[in-house]
Formats: sequence, structure tokens, C-alpha cells
Amino acid sequence: MKRFIKWALVAVFLDFVIYALTLVDYHDKETYTQLFPAWIQALGSIGAIAYASRYAMKQMQHEKALERQKAAEADLTKLKSIKWLMVCAYNETGYTRNVISRGSEEDYAIASSDELKDLGELFDRINPFDIPGGDLTLQVITIGSGLKGLAKVWDRCIEESSLPSRSKPKPDTFKELDNGSMALYQICGEAMELVASDIKKLEQVIGKH
Repeated sequence: MKRFIKWALVAVFLDFVIYALTLVDYHDKETYTQLFPAWIQALGSIGAIAYASRYAMKQMQHEKALERQKAAEADLTKLKSIKWLMVCAYNETGYTRNVISRGSEEDYAIASSDELKDLGELFDRINPFDIPGGDLTLQVITIGSGLKGLAKVWDRCIEESSLPSRSKPKPDTFKELDNGSMALYQICGEAMELVASDIKKLEQVIGKH
């Protein structure tokens, strides 16, 4: 569209020049002598205006490119922070999965849900509107609430396994921990892949400038 407008303006200008030239009486030497310098000056002015317009447009495009690069760099920093949190959540849910697979009472006795709670609170502090692109918003919210929910179930497991009459959590509580940790573990893995893809795209955008 811009190219079309550009050539349309050029065509109008040339049409005007040709029309103006047809009005000049070249047999009248005095008139021709008077008009020629004026034409040269007019063409020079038009050329200067065209050059200034082109320079201003180039400068505007350069400034917009810099703004896009700064925005991409800021988004990249945010995504890397989110990725770090997701890696931590992935590792913590993975640890939960290992405890479940071993089923040792010592694991429940020495383990703490504090890491899960702290991570959940960190996810809650992320402003959904600050997440670049918005594709990760649902995952961030889900992981944050999932970590805190998993921490509560983990506490119940610890409490039930520490009772004198029991050495392991109740079957229902254990199943809830098993299913919840598995679902959250998968969500964290998928979210890590998504954020890694977004980071790669931004790095490519920044690398082009």
C-alpha cells in the first residue's frame, strides 16, 4: 500500500511537470530565461522536501524498531523468570512423585510442604496481565493454585502417617496426592515447553535487530 501511494504521488508530480512545461512558450526567449531559474529552484525545493520526508520516515521506522526490541527484551526477562519458577515447580512435583513411588514412611516424616506453599505464593504474585502473549496465563494460574492445593494434601499425608495407629496416609488421601501430583507434574512439563518456545521466538526477534 505504501509503495502504491509513493508511485501515485510520483506520477501526479510528473504529470504536473509535463503539463506546466506545455504552457511555456519556448520561442519567447525572455519568458523562457525568466522561468528557467524558477523551475530549477522549484525542483530543488521539491527534492529537498522529498528527501526530508524520506529521512523522517526512516527515522520513525528506526525508533519503532528500537521500541519493539526494548519491549521484546523486557518480555524475554519476564519469560525467563516464569520459566525458572516452572522448573522449580516441576522439580518439586517430581519429588512428590518419587515419594509416592517409594511409599516410605520416613519420606512423609521428614518432608515438608513449605516449598510447595512458597512456590504457589510466588506464582500468585505474577500479574496475569504482565505475562507476555497471554498464552501462559492459564498455566501460571493453574500451577499456582495446584501447588497450594498439593501442599494441603501433603500436610494431611504427613499428619496421617505420623499417627500411632498408622505408618502411611489413608488410601483416599494417598490417591488424592497421587492424582493431583501427577496432573500438576504434567501441566508443569507442558508449560515449560511452551515458555521455552516463546523464549526462543523472542530471542530470534531480538537477534534480527
